[in-house]
Amino acid sequence: MKLASDIAVQLKQLVEGTSPRLIALVARFAADIKVPEAEGLLLQIADMRIKKYADWAVDDERLDAAILTMLYTKISSAEVSNPAIARRFAQLYSYAIQRYVNGRDILNSGQKEQLASVLVETEKSCIGGLLAVPQMTIKKAVERDDYMGLLEEHSRLLGDKTRAGQLGIKLNFDYGKAADGSKLIAPLSLPAPPEIKEDN
Repeated sequence: MKLASDIAVQLKQLVEGTSPRLIALVARFAADIKVPEAEGLLLQIADMRIKKYADWAVDDERLDAAILTMLYTKISSAEVSNPAIARRFAQLYSYAIQRYVNGRDILNSGQKEQLASVLVETEKSCIGGLLAVPQMTIKKAVERDDYMGLLEEHSRLLGDKTRAGQLGIKLNFDYGKAADGSKLIAPLSLPAPPEIKEDN
C-alpha cells in the first residue's frame, strides 16, 4: 500500500500538461488502487479536464468517457458515498453536454463526434447504473440534433437553478457553495465560447 501511495504522489506531479493517452493510463491506475492518494489523483485529473472545458481548450474529448467511467466505478464501489467524486462526475458530464450544445457552430465534425460518443457512452454505462434505470434520452436527443431535449435532460439529471438533479438527490451531493453561503444545486455554466476571429 505504501508503494501505491508513493506512486500516486509522484504521478500527481506528472499529469499536468501530459498527453491524453498518458492521462488515461494514470487515471486507470488511480481508479484501481484503493488508497487516499490515488483518489486525490483521480480528482486532480477530473479537475484538470473540467478546467480545460471551462477554458474551451479541451483536446481529445474521448478521454472524458474513460474518466467519467472511472469516476462512476469509484462511486459505485464505495461503501460510503463520496460527494467530492460525485460532484466531479456531474460537473465534467455537464460541461461535456454544454460544450456539445454551445459549441455546435464552432466545433469541427471530429470534435462533435467525440463529444457525442462521450455523452451517449456515459449515459449508457454510468447514468443508467447510478439511477438503476436504463437511460436513452441523451442518445435519442443526439441522434435527432435535439439540443433543447438535451438541455432538458441535462437539467433533469444534473440540476438547474430551480431544482436539484436526479443524480444529486440519489448520490447526496451539491456543487459547492454560492457567494451567500447557500448550496449550489446546479453545475457551473460553461463560459461562452471564444469569439471566432475572422480573416481580414
